[in-house]
Amino acid sequence: MGIIKNVQNDREVVLHLRHTVGREDYNILVQPAPDVSRQHGTIFWEGNRWVYHDHSSNGTLIDDAYRHQEYVPLERGMLTYFGQHREHTWKVVSTDAPRPFLESVTDPSVVMLLSDDQMLMQTGDTTVLFFQDAEHQWQANQGERTVALETEQIYAFGETSWRFYLNTPLRPTESNRQLLEESEVLFQQVSEDGEWHVMIQARNIKLDLDVHVYHKILAILATRMQEDIEKGLPEEERGWMDNEEVMTALNPEYMDEMDPYYINTQIYRYRKETKALSYGPMFANLVERRRGRLRFNHPNIKFVSPS
Repeated sequence: MGIIKNVQNDREVVLHLRHTVGREDYNILVQPAPDVSRQHGTIFWEGNRWVYHDHSSNGTLIDDAYRHQEYVPLERGMLTYFGQHREHTWKVVSTDAPRPFLESVTDPSVVMLLSDDQMLMQTGDTTVLFFQDAEHQWQANQGERTVALETEQIYAFGETSWRFYLNTPLRPTESNRQLLEESEVLFQQVSEDGEWHVMIQARNIKLDLDVHVYHKILAILATRMQEDIEKGLPEEERGWMDNEEVMTALNPEYMDEMDPYYINTQIYRYRKETKALSYGPMFANLVERRRGRLRFNHPNIKFVSPS
């Protein structure tokens, strides 16, 4: 399990498959400093090693070497400076492969790693057995009750609440394409102004894309794709919309103030921010483009009612 430690307060952080770093709250490792970019960098597992990718404005200092817009393989003992201050300096203390883990909701520094097969947790008078079923999905058994664990969801075991992270690379027998084909994209409108909450589900993976401006474009394209599927159109003809159609659907009153650049910018932001999430890279290209036309290129779409 990859672990980094803050050199000032000795706080240890377990690395996620894609561990984003930056000053904004949506990052996994938040470093609130003016010289740290909103999305400063990403630590990710590739092959059999951890790699750091700097995509900041000011760069990152790694073992006294300035790195800017570069990929750097991480080794145990390396010092990484995300900002000028000591509280933003981290040491790599473990470069082991990522593993599933449970993180205490009340104290994120308390982490329990899960083994490759099964393990027991004793919390108060409660005993919990964690194990993988035949489909390699993690289950938690408390007496007569067994629940399937979904990544980033919260579960109460005894008197303690834990957040589960799958944090496991795909097995060699599985392909990204297979997982993508099995996934379902859920759209939920959360305001009358056209704000949309988007979530992707695949097996026991749940990727929450939250609420963003560009999700309105995704919802418009997904609606057309769903309509064309219901009409029985051939696969190659489904879902396509001209830029003008999308702009009209976004806001017909301000059609004259919009241009294709606006759509391009929003699609770029969707791809960039989705790639920064765990499992996000395989879902960052759901929008297909072709000579002034675009479509939501995924058939498993579901619009859910507001909660």
